[in-house]
Amino acid sequence: MRSATLFGVVGSLLLTTALTPARAADMTPERALNPQREPQNWILHHGNYQGHRFSALKEIDTESVKNLKPAFTVALSGFQSGGRYAFGNLEATPLVEDGIMYVPDGWGSVYAIDVTAGRKGTVKWKMDPGTDRAWAGDVACCGVNNRGVALWKDKVISIALDGRMFAINKATGEVVWERKIADPANAEVLTFAPLVIRDMAIVGTAGGEFGIRGFIEGTTIPGGGEPGNETWKDGKDRWKHGGGSCGRPRPAIRRHPNCREWAHGTGA
Repeated sequence: MRSATLFGVVGSLLLTTALTPARAADMTPERALNPQREPQNWILHHGNYQGHRFSALKEIDTESVKNLKPAFTVALSGFQSGGRYAFGNLEATPLVEDGIMYVPDGWGSVYAIDVTAGRKGTVKWKMDPGTDRAWAGDVACCGVNNRGVALWKDKVISIALDGRMFAINKATGEVVWERKIADPANAEVLTFAPLVIRDMAIVGTAGGEFGIRGFIEGTTIPGGGEPGNETWKDGKDRWKHGGGSCGRPRPAIRRHPNCREWAHGTGA
């Protein structure tokens, strides 16, 4: 399972909603800022906000790594065909919190897997977003991918290829809310793991290969009626395809800075 090395930044739409008080076992901003205090868990996509991706555990090092071997496997359903792509991919970085692993397959189905036994993994629940595989697969620019989920209070925040974001009850797998973020009809799809900062879920769109409009904070490539749009004077509406999306990671290629941004409140 290949983990993603890149997350997108999303935000030109902000929704504010009522938030419920955090409980003791919830994912809190303090925990997110101090993941080193619980090295047995992996509660952020990149390990911490700095993106270090290094575990603080000491048992595995350059000497002991040769002794690692598979303890058990759990089959996911990510390799179901759809559209012009033969299969979905498994590229997510799993999150682990107190013995429960949260991981999506390529189509955005989220699994909560109990790994506390250490000898087998048991699927506690699976949330299937019901993505139209044939349609979403046809409009995806770069394959059927999902890079991961995020934790927020008592919920798992996830996305689906067809442009939706979800809040899932961490204990039961019940969808608490879903919101439309991107529009695949405009070649915008979601593949990046959400990044939660306090009460804001941040996620980026993919689709640059199909010429979606990219901008930073809504200013770099201004749309029709936005300040600066009048400077695109060629009369051919090239502003509609300026900049770049938050493209998928490729070796030795850095993310284009002109990421289209959206931001959504995570409240119930």
